[in-house]
Amino acid sequence: MSQRFMSSTRATVAKSILHCVVTVGFLTSDRLANAQTLQGGPASLASNPPSAITQPAQVQPYEQAEILAKAAGFVARVYVDIGDRVEKDQLLAELWIPEMEQEKLIAVATVDEAAAAVQQMEAAVVAADSLVEAAKAKLHETQARVAQYQADVDFRRGEHDRIARLVGRQALNEALLDEKRSQLRSAESALAAAGAAVTSAEANVQVEAARSKQASANLSHAQARRKLAEANLKRTEVLMSYSLVRAPFAGLVTHRGVDTGDFVASAASNATEPMFTVCSVDRLRIIVDIPESQAPLVRLGQRATLVVDALKDKSFRGAVKRTAGVLDSRTRTLRVEAELDSPTEELRPGMFGSLTIELTPPETGG
Repeated sequence: MSQRFMSSTRATVAKSILHCVVTVGFLTSDRLANAQTLQGGPASLASNPPSAITQPAQVQPYEQAEILAKAAGFVARVYVDIGDRVEKDQLLAELWIPEMEQEKLIAVATVDEAAAAVQQMEAAVVAADSLVEAAKAKLHETQARVAQYQADVDFRRGEHDRIARLVGRQALNEALLDEKRSQLRSAESALAAAGAAVTSAEANVQVEAARSKQASANLSHAQARRKLAEANLKRTEVLMSYSLVRAPFAGLVTHRGVDTGDFVASAASNATEPMFTVCSVDRLRIIVDIPESQAPLVRLGQRATLVVDALKDKSFRGAVKRTAGVLDSRTRTLRVEAELDSPTEELRPGMFGSLTIELTPPETGG
């Protein structure tokens, strides 16, 4: 009796296990097929491509910039507040940078000093060139004297030789020959002195030419120092221009993070709190992330319709303008941006909704 009961129980358990295995297998295959259909798997897309896809979307400004201070300073004036529309290069705030004012005064004084040094060196060059010309004139004068003294020596030597011949014939007195000999030696001495004066004048020309070159070099150095001072002044003026905080483009001020009197650090010091945030809202970006399975279906120019949660009774028409071209490796999605045909003020950046993209039928070869 007990053996028959045990056999019956085992058979019942075996049937139950077999039934469960069959049921689980059927449900698993059915759910997998449904999941592929819902997710747009390759098999379902190939056999029955959808006419449109709808994904969550968010509205973002076309451009957005966080305005940081380029130089550290105190907020002197704030000209705008949140909600204000601004134009490109419009003044948003003004900073007071006291050390920059002192640096500019020093830079201006340095430029004036360098300019005066240039004028001084220019005058020195003119003076040096004049001395060179004077030395050359002196050289020419001494060279002319040498020629004059050489002619006198030649004359005295000829006269001496003639008198010497007459004295040899005893036609003239010996005393006259001594006189002519003395005159010849005097002329030769004068010629030698003139030759030495030419050598000295030539050396003086070289000295003055060297001084002229030195003056020219000093002028070039002074001009370089003036350029350096002017560049430093310009750099200081550029840094001072950073005290004027301007809008990078036309848009809407959506954030103001400073008040008059606040000290703001420069962007170079890794300051994280922006002074202002400006958004361009005349054009809007509709951002949507398309799953990997649907990414091949999206093409530029496809019509798109936006519905936001805050405006359920309205829809906004537009088109796909750009895609990232590659999938995000973390989410396996394709970033797609659409733009609306005629955005209205009802739509605001930050709104959330859904975007429906009307898919273009794939082209078939003829």
